[in-house]
Amino acid sequence: MWEHLSPAASARVLAAATANEGAIDREELVRLGALGLENDEAHLLVGSASRRRGGSGIRCHLASRPRPWLTLLKIRPGLFCCAPLAVTVQFSRSHGIGETAALMMELMGTYSLDAEVTAGLWDPSASLGAPRESGLSHLRLSYEPVLDAGQLRRASGHMRDGSGTRVFAGAASFALPDAASPMETIMVAMLAAPKSAGGFGCKNLSRAGIKVNWRIELTPEARAIAKMPYVICDAYIPAALSCFEYNGGYHTDERARMHDENRNAGLAAMGIETIVINRQQIKDVQALECIAKRVYLRAGKRYRQTVTGHRQLQNDLLHGLRVGSGLPPQ
Repeated sequence: MWEHLSPAASARVLAAATANEGAIDREELVRLGALGLENDEAHLLVGSASRRRGGSGIRCHLASRPRPWLTLLKIRPGLFCCAPLAVTVQFSRSHGIGETAALMMELMGTYSLDAEVTAGLWDPSASLGAPRESGLSHLRLSYEPVLDAGQLRRASGHMRDGSGTRVFAGAASFALPDAASPMETIMVAMLAAPKSAGGFGCKNLSRAGIKVNWRIELTPEARAIAKMPYVICDAYIPAALSCFEYNGGYHTDERARMHDENRNAGLAAMGIETIVINRQQIKDVQALECIAKRVYLRAGKRYRQTVTGHRQLQNDLLHGLRVGSGLPPQ
């Protein structure tokens, strides 16, 4: 287990750090996943300009001022890397709000995009919540979150240095924890993001917001109908009594279809509507907006779009979320 250093300890490490190309064990960095290939450029943090070094294989980045969000992980004696929060802050300075939100939700979720892609286990067209027994093509590796919403909020409050602050704070305002897959991240982020960022503002329908991978305990009557004691929704909006499910490939299986129908009927007995989003809809902002309008209606509110250029904002956000989730643009 890598050791997470405090801000004070991280500042001391940075103050002593030097960029000595001859001391870099590239084979070890490749083995640890810090470099993709031995000839990749190594990015090094140094605490003062005097410790910068040139070289064809390294690039130095100056971190001369202590920042609460700039913390390090100790990989082994003498070898450190940026902690997830610091990586996210740096990422936001060169990427848009959609890509940044996708990264935040991955780090707060229970999936690892890189691991799924490199292991050849992630099929973007497959179901998001497919049962493990449905086959290897639907296998999902589960991970512990390495970031939480509180860290994002605190970092937003500390960032006053201009570059990337708006993007980071904007993404942190709607990025939600507990996503279990990339497509879940896209679906939830589009629903949650404010209209000014290209989303549909469903997170602000009530203080309850949007729950991700939320467990709903069924009433006795609903249990009898659903033939199950509880339901876990990909996303749930309490204000609208709306449960969201992403419909991937496995839902066409007969057993899975019957499971879905029983689950939906059980939820309906409790007044909860199940809204299914398929692969085509999640690429179409107009289709997603129609779904959002239904959510507003069920919450007893009227959907109003008063943001100038809203369609372009929506397309930009969806594009960024897809790219940040390893998918081609819509």
